[in-house]
Amino acid sequence: MDYELIVAHSQSNVIGNNNKLPWSVPEDLKHFYEITKNSIIIMGRKTYESMPVSGLKNRINIVLTTNTPPDNPNPNITYANMSTIFNIVNDLRKIENKKVFIIGGSEIYKLFIDHCKILHITIIHEDIVGDVYFPINIGKLVMDNVYKNIYTSEVMYSKNNNIKYQYFTYERCD
Repeated sequence: MDYELIVAHSQSNVIGNNNKLPWSVPEDLKHFYEITKNSIIIMGRKTYESMPVSGLKNRINIVLTTNTPPDNPNPNITYANMSTIFNIVNDLRKIENKKVFIIGGSEIYKLFIDHCKILHITIIHEDIVGDVYFPINIGKLVMDNVYKNIYTSEVMYSKNNNIKYQYFTYERCD
């Protein structure tokens, strides 16, 4: 239970719209890269398909899916299902000794929250329209003493479009 979760969501918990990020905050993408580089990342099939590239560089990419992997799978991607994911990650960690990040989407966050020791949350302080939501009530988890806030950044503004955003880090209390 030492996985880490990383997500950016709007004030109303939107994380996506039409299989894309519904905002552009390059500073947060850089932040995401810096936190997750040289790690193992776990994502759902829809998150993988939403990426402009086939897998993220400088990371071991695992796609959790209930679908059969493609006939010509991307060599940079490992496909897993719920019956194989933990064995695959454990085997990789024995060889690689890397952190594991849960990077989305909504269903994947729900499946893995109980396995996450650290939560890296970016709040986009905007009202955003979307069709996919972050499914976890962090405030309730803090009030129930499941997680505690260990870092809160100042509110920042994207140089790209003046969107307000802020970073939070939470750690599991047990």
